Amino acid sequence: MRKIICYSFCSMALLFAACKKDAATSADKEETKTKPRARGEMVFNTVTAFGVEAQGADIAVKDINGNGIPDIFLMHHDAPTPGANQFRYQVAYDVDMYGATTNFSDVKSLWSGVSSADGAGMSIGDIDKNGIPDIVLMSYDAPSSGPNVFKYIVGFNLNASGNPAYWSNFYTIPGISSRAMDASAALGDIDGNGTLDLLLAACDATGYIRYQVAFNLAANGQAATTLPNYVTVNHVAANNQGLGVDVSDLNGDGRPEVIFMGYDNPSGLNSFRTFSATFNTNGSLSNLTPFYQYTGVCYEAQGAGVALADIDNSGKKDIIFMAEDNPPGTNYFKYYVGFDLKENRYTKVWMTEEVPR
Repeated sequence: MRKIICYSFCSMALLFAACKKDAATSADKEETKTKPRARGEMVFNTVTAFGVEAQGADIAVKDINGNGIPDIFLMHHDAPTPGANQFRYQVAYDVDMYGATTNFSDVKSLWSGVSSADGAGMSIGDIDKNGIPDIVLMSYDAPSSGPNVFKYIVGFNLNASGNPAYWSNFYTIPGISSRAMDASAALGDIDGNGTLDLLLAACDATGYIRYQVAFNLAANGQAATTLPNYVTVNHVAANNQGLGVDVSDLNGDGRPEVIFMGYDNPSGLNSFRTFSATFNTNGSLSNLTPFYQYTGVCYEAQGAGVALADIDNSGKKDIIFMAEDNPPGTNYFKYYVGFDLKENRYTKVWMTEEVPR
């Protein structure tokens, strides 16, 4: 059974030192006891990924076994050589307030429907409105010629093991570029009509985040319509190694906020950069903010993700940052929780101050 490594850091120096260690040497994984949370404290989680080469990764949070404790889904788009590309995901059950656990499902695998991808995403929600969660897996298909397209499949009626009862067909939505530096997906009721929509985003080769919305997913997972054109959010990084998006009503006003995250890859340690905004019912954005930067978890990545959930049961949404570390040898998911998102009254940025920046 997989185990998890948890490191608790109280200073930036310790975090930087830990990121320099070769994750491949961490064969014996043990959970370490965590102290009660203090402001600025971070617990740094590492989980062995599913191969040595990925074309995108993502994270989602859902109480899949129905016991009132959050579970974390970790996914990557596996690109083995040789072999067919695969979506591969795993459930981390009953995580504590820092996202840590020692209880994991087996690894689920599904052909991704593409031979090469420039990113991948995952989201969980009740698409068919039967009270049982469904999972969306998306690859940003990168054909040898022509523009990229978002290609997704829905697994309906997840059980407590994280397995769906059945899979939909693959569906294709026009992309935003011919090349990209990761992609992501998020379910949310953007147009406010009670039916879930699918936000599909990618970071193009120039470092701009752009998105498309697939509106009103039917009971079979197919969208009724899309935006007439993709929307450009902002430039996030010239060299980007991951993208994450998630949608949630953070202020309780009935309209969904959205967090866009890019994983910047400068010459030193990578960093998470987030933009926040509010969705209008037509799929446009209001109150788009400048980016807010947080500490990264590695120097080289093959995908990243972000999730919004109340991990510590405080009544406020937290933000979980994840990147798939790409050291020599096996890849690793690395993630941490930023607690209690709040809106800056002046800049309107949704942010957490309870992690080092």
